[in-house]
Amino acid sequence: MTTSLIPLNLYAQVIPGLMLPGQPIAALMMKNVVLEAIKSGSIFAQDQKLSHYMKVPPRATLLAQVVAATLAVVVQVGVQNLVFQVVPDACTPNQANEITCNVLGVQFTSSLVWGLIGPRRLFGKDGIYRFHPYGILIGAILPVVLGPLGVPPATGINYSSWFLLGFVTQYLVRRRKPQWWLKYNYILSSALDSGTIVGILLVFLCLYLPKQGTLTLNWWGNTVWQNTADAAGVAYYPTDPDIGF
Repeated sequence: MTTSLIPLNLYAQVIPGLMLPGQPIAALMMKNVVLEAIKSGSIFAQDQKLSHYMKVPPRATLLAQVVAATLAVVVQVGVQNLVFQVVPDACTPNQANEITCNVLGVQFTSSLVWGLIGPRRLFGKDGIYRFHPYGILIGAILPVVLGPLGVPPATGINYSSWFLLGFVTQYLVRRRKPQWWLKYNYILSSALDSGTIVGILLVFLCLYLPKQGTLTLNWWGNTVWQNTADAAGVAYYPTDPDIGF
């Protein structure tokens, strides 16, 4: 199941950028600490809620969470070190198997924008985006789209599939089959997550591994992104040399 985080991502970057201008490491550390604390708390509450519906004792759920978190730390660090040792050019833009670490790229860019450049140079009195903060008022009065905080590292299919599935289960099924929804909705969510993981394993074992990592799917959806400014690594608009950064 997906976890709905409290939207403090922007605040966790703007506040250290204002307090410690010109220090991207400080902004990066504060962002990671704040977001990980919120994520861990949200996952904890989500799992406790699921265990309540499944009639699992809270202490047993807590124990499972502590054990899983402890193992995850060791396993993830070990796998990360292994990847950097055996995968050539890991986390680089031109990595052969597209192990480009997009999330890390977003973290790096945000630390430069909010920590090195800083909010004052962007939105201050003489900043080129000094009028943009008024959008906060507009967004508070006329909220239209909620929850796009994870868009940069995600792809279009993430949000379109979430929206379609959410509309079917949370609106159509809930209104027309409320008893089925009450009994099976959480089970359906867990089954979809499990099915996704099984599907990834099958694709890797049956298609990717036999081809020794050379499997490619050449169709419009896999190539259209190559014709964008982001893929070319160029700016969409040229930078004004008089701005100062």
